[in-house]
Amino acid sequence: MLTIEEINAAIKELRKDGQSVKKVSDGYHTFGDYTDMRNEYLIALCNAYPEISWKTKKHFDEENDPMFNGDFLAGINTPAGQISQHLKLKFWELLKVPEIERGPKYDGYTEEDVKERLHSLGKENYNKEAYLNNNSKAVDNISSRITEDDIKQVDTELVAARRVFNSTDFKNLDEKLTWIRTFFKSYVPLLEKKFLTPEEREECIPLPIEIRIKYYEYFPEQGLNQELWREDLEDKASEWGYKIQQYNLSFRQMFRHND
Repeated sequence: MLTIEEINAAIKELRKDGQSVKKVSDGYHTFGDYTDMRNEYLIALCNAYPEISWKTKKHFDEENDPMFNGDFLAGINTPAGQISQHLKLKFWELLKVPEIERGPKYDGYTEEDVKERLHSLGKENYNKEAYLNNNSKAVDNISSRITEDDIKQVDTELVAARRVFNSTDFKNLDEKLTWIRTFFKSYVPLLEKKFLTPEEREECIPLPIEIRIKYYEYFPEQGLNQELWREDLEDKASEWGYKIQQYNLSFRQMFRHND
């Protein structure tokens, strides 16, 4: 019988040869299964705590440490510190959390730190109401820095965007909504970079309402986008709930077998 060390060495050799090890199994689940579970758990966790979660397509030091091809970084700022993970771009739309320009600087956390940080999300450590209250104060502080000229500039930019939108020949409503989503995905980060400090962006502090209301003033269709996102999230939450139940059942069965 092979030892654990020999098995691990064989797996490393397979990877060196360019072979996928996703189908390597412990008898119950493959590496690929566990990776899928981890991805789904992270997505569900971030969507459950959107006010402290984020996603980004750039590393903190993107110039010297560029993002892996086809990946993005998602994370959550727990009371005990950050947790982050790389995901494939196919999961981008499933995460209904703020997009930030760059990921936070990696603080060197370990696997044990991750466990501690996950536990810190317990009710005794994380008070959502208090967090949102502090968040509101931060937004008020941002509002005080925004001038009438800043608002006028946003008006001018959105008027120009609306003209382009109105002059585009769309075939159906889906094409219109896709155009609007694409526009705001590129436009909102520019506004955040202009009006928010790096620290505020890292903490996912939103732009104040006097800026965000302009989105709907010039693009009322964006409200329909938000409704579709909400419905999609509800569907996914139901799906994740079922998957989590199945995964937990599998884990319990595995632990009983090991005992």
